Amino acid sequence: MKVVWRGFLSLIFIIVVAIFPLLISVENNAIVFSPNRALTVIQSSISEQMFLKYELGSEMRSIIGDVIPFGTNTFLLLTYSVLLAFAISFLFGYLINRTILSKIVRDVMSGLSVIPDFVFVFFAILMAVKFYRATGVRLISLSPTKPTLSIWIPMLTLSITPTIYLVKMISLKYEELLTEDYVRTALAKGLPKHYIDVQHLYTNLKPSLLADCKKVVSLTIGSLFVVEFLFNISGLTKFIFLDYQFQKVAVGLMAIALIGIIVYLLLRVLLSLFEKVFIHD
Repeated sequence: MKVVWRGFLSLIFIIVVAIFPLLISVENNAIVFSPNRALTVIQSSISEQMFLKYELGSEMRSIIGDVIPFGTNTFLLLTYSVLLAFAISFLFGYLINRTILSKIVRDVMSGLSVIPDFVFVFFAILMAVKFYRATGVRLISLSPTKPTLSIWIPMLTLSITPTIYLVKMISLKYEELLTEDYVRTALAKGLPKHYIDVQHLYTNLKPSLLADCKKVVSLTIGSLFVVEFLFNISGLTKFIFLDYQFQKVAVGLMAIALIGIIVYLLLRVLLSLFEKVFIHD
């Protein structure tokens, strides 16, 4: 029941966000709240069976038919970025957690965490432009009429925010776990570092990782809108904001929520598979 209730509240929230532009209008240089206009649009969409169609120029198109290719690009970008963030974080935890670099990297990540997402995007675009001027090789396209040339630059940029969060979390948790008696006992017995990391530290780190999977996906989706828009990616952000139509925005936001759920479940499955393969009783 709790899951159903949360799903219902999420659906209501998406509809409210999608309809919000219809609730507000400007009349005589004043902002006016007009719920009647929003209700009229919704009723006409339902009565005329237009909820799953939208207008593109003079053509009526199927929302579901168009949302699938846009959603596929968004799904791949979000999935690759989240997996890259986890891979970098695990590598950080394994290689330099017990060295002096751990605190230095954590301090750097704390500094980077206060920088807005769009700054990273602008920096990535600037570096791509400088690379093009130096080598003649184009990594991205800034033309609004052409899609991006490669998903890798947007993927690397999108992975920055979740990577910063995961590195800070894993570093702090590792530092806490290293003070536990069972870790000290394992070290005193001369057990290999990789054995302690996998068999003991990861087992106790996993609950924190599972708990933070939702937050990581949410952070990445928050950055997704900026990355897709500024890198001109043909994802759900372009589908939603290319021009405002209530039904388009509602279905697009639902698709993003569904993709977020799928990526979250995928992370849990991968973490469980990692445990089954590498953790031995």
